[in-house]
Amino acid sequence: MGKPGGNLFCAMAALLALCCAGCASPDLIQFLQTYSPDNNESLPLLPTPGSTLPLSAALRLADSANPTIGLAEEFVRRDEAEFTIARALLLPSVNVGATLALHQGALLSAQGIVRNVERESLYFGAGADVRGAGPVAIPGVILTSHLGDAVFAPQVARQKVLARSLGAVATRHQVLLQTALAYLSLVGARAQVAALRQSESDLAEVVKLTETFAAKGQGREGDADRARGENLLLRSTILAAEEDAAFWATEVARLTSSDPSMQISPEPDRPLLLELVDARIPIEALIDEALARRPELAARGAAVALGEARLRQERWRPLAPTLAVGVSAGDFGGGSDQVGYRFSHFGSRLDVDVLAYWSLHNLGFGNRAAQNKVRAEIALADAQRARALDAVRREVAETLSQVTAQRRLLESAEKRTATAQQAFREDLTRARNIEGRLVEVLDSFNLLTAARQDHVKAASVYSQAQLSLFVAIGNSPLAALGQ
Repeated sequence: MGKPGGNLFCAMAALLALCCAGCASPDLIQFLQTYSPDNNESLPLLPTPGSTLPLSAALRLADSANPTIGLAEEFVRRDEAEFTIARALLLPSVNVGATLALHQGALLSAQGIVRNVERESLYFGAGADVRGAGPVAIPGVILTSHLGDAVFAPQVARQKVLARSLGAVATRHQVLLQTALAYLSLVGARAQVAALRQSESDLAEVVKLTETFAAKGQGREGDADRARGENLLLRSTILAAEEDAAFWATEVARLTSSDPSMQISPEPDRPLLLELVDARIPIEALIDEALARRPELAARGAAVALGEARLRQERWRPLAPTLAVGVSAGDFGGGSDQVGYRFSHFGSRLDVDVLAYWSLHNLGFGNRAAQNKVRAEIALADAQRARALDAVRREVAETLSQVTAQRRLLESAEKRTATAQQAFREDLTRARNIEGRLVEVLDSFNLLTAARQDHVKAASVYSQAQLSLFVAIGNSPLAALGQ
């Protein structure tokens, strides 16, 4: 028959293998994969100075490099580690060591007799700090856990991971939405500059015409001065528009964690006209879709479930015992000057200690206070969920109203731009044929410039409203790339 220590080591190895296999169960792996970051796309290349950056690349760059998204994902990984720790509360710890005890001098026996003794002992195996007839102070295999925590702590940790993961998804949606809106603002600002440059080209014809007429005596010098003044004013407007475009380029660089000195340019120089959500869908249907899909609401619901799991844990705390189990096995021997032998009589030693006790904190008042605290946290989480529901409903209604209004403004701006373009060309033709006044051409030009700016702005704001509504009903901005 083998030594107790050898049998115990085999049992310990089998127990640890079984428990470790349980920790890596398919359910756990599937759960962690379900709420892990879903970015499986290859990382985009960093933009080079003066390069164009498509919207898809900007979003993927923000998804992979934005520190706010990265911080949210790290919180998820931390809670996943806590979940693993909670799953392992019933796994024992293993200690292997040796104890050498030497004594010379007086000892007091249990009967009160003082003896001058020289003795020594040696222990080696599973455990440590073994002295004489006393128990093993550091057991070889030790398990100390509150059974209520062992049952409910994994449930609490699981809900915490779920809430944190959904919160990370919501954070990602919001950061990517900010990135997309900044990108659309940059595209709109660049389109404003392009429209102003087009107006500058049109105004150059007017300036040249007024100067020619003034030189030939066919027109007033005042008209030429006014045309030159309009040109200077237009250049100031172009400088302001370029400054606005530089601001949004810096904002895109910040959200994508890129170097703002690279002067990143968007891919198009005209507004992106996004059509992501049909504004004719009833608002009730859009709100229902948002309530079912928004990760913020799911995170709030998980927070309520987290509080309920904690309440069950606190209710069972005084009813479930704290269990302490210690098992040690090894070889022990020694001797003294009183028995006539030293470091001898070695043999196998097996110690098993099992302890269970129940605790009532502060005569039960501490347990009651802990339960009341958790109840208050549940009520707080439920109130936050109700507030989030109202915010989502309001957000969907506001963005849908903005989409509808901006669509009308866009259609009106298109007609206005076409009309102003035709009027300017007609007035310019009449002025060249000396059939109309040059001041009428300048008036038509100002109307055309304003119409172009309003058209660009309407297209940009409409696309931003469409994207905001698309995200408000629970979609990721990355999903808009396919549409």
